[in-house]
Amino acid sequence: TQNRIFIGRGENLQEAIDESNLQIFANDGSITITSATNQPITDVCVYDAGGRQVYAATPNRAEHHFSISGGTYVVRAKTDSTQQTQKILNY
Repeated sequence: TQNRIFIGRGENLQEAIDESNLQIFANDGSITITSATNQPITDVCVYDAGGRQVYAATPNRAEHHFSISGGTYVVRAKTDSTQQTQKILNY
């Protein structure tokens, strides 16, 4: 199953989803980040529920996939022109 929860994106959730250039998905112990505009993802940081950084990468490609243990995380991904922060439930 895939879980997507958008946070801090304004009043209208559908507009936030439609305007998002970065898509972040959790699926069975892994997280996938995709740039809808094919811009390289320049920075990825993942924080656990306690606010500790548990993962960081500079993939420099349009899709990034990595494994992480089950839990609740905040994922921040950036390209040169956009940034997205999203809460992920990874179980």
